[in-house]
Amino acid sequence: MNHNWKLSLQLYGLTFLELTVLFSVPFFLYKAYHNPGAPYFDMVSAQAFVTMIAAYTPLPGAAGTSEGSFLVLFNLFFQGETVKQAMLLWRFITYYSTIVVGMFFARLGKKGPELARPEEASGLGQAPEGVSEAPAKKGLVP
Repeated sequence: MNHNWKLSLQLYGLTFLELTVLFSVPFFLYKAYHNPGAPYFDMVSAQAFVTMIAAYTPLPGAAGTSEGSFLVLFNLFFQGETVKQAMLLWRFITYYSTIVVGMFFARLGKKGPELARPEEASGLGQAPEGVSEAPAKKGLVP
C-alpha cells in the first residue's frame, strides 16, 4: 500500500464516507423525532466523541460505555425521554444490524461438510512438509 497511492487514496475516501454515514445516524434519528435545529456538524462531532470514549472499553461492542456516553452527550440535543429511545434505535442501527447482516454474509462464504474431507478440515492426518506420506489406498486420494 505504500507504493500504491491511488489505492491508499481510495481507501481513505471510502473510510471517510463510511464513518461519516455511521456518525450521521444520530442526526437523522434527531430529525425523525421532529426536533428542530441542532447543527449537523455538532451531532456528528458528538458521535465521534461517543466512538472515541467507547474505544477504550475492553468489552465486546463497548457494552455499557457506548450507551452511557450516548445518553450523556446527546441529552444536550434530544428533548426529555426521547434520548433513551434514540439510544436504543441508534445502537440497533449501528451495532446489532451489522451483526445480523454479517451473519448472512458469513453463511454465504461457509464451506459445506461435503466439500472437505474430515482430515483436511481438522488439519490432522497431514504429513509435515518435506516428509513423504504412506501410499494412499486406491480411490480415496485423487
